[in-house]
Amino acid sequence: MKRKVGVWVAGACGGVSSCAITGVEALKAGVIGPTGLVSEMAEFRSLQLCGVDELVFGGHEVRPVDLVSSAAECGRKDGVLSREILDAAREGLARA
Repeated sequence: MKRKVGVWVAGACGGVSSCAITGVEALKAGVIGPTGLVSEMAEFRSLQLCGVDELVFGGHEVRPVDLVSSAAECGRKDGVLSREILDAAREGLARA
């Protein structure tokens, strides 16, 4: 069984966290690359950090909203997340 690393996020459906989780799920799905990830830099390779495929997200939110809706709002309202990224990440977002 492959190792899983839980990431618990306070305010999980906020703009920053929903975009970050969407990015990880899109990376897992292969629709975006690791450009900009500090953990992908040569200086960090020897640390044996977990891979994004090992991350499992959860969290809590005080507002009555789900992660899929929050990410979709970031895509519509701010144009930060493309339809392709949202579609690729949807299943992972729903599991979080």
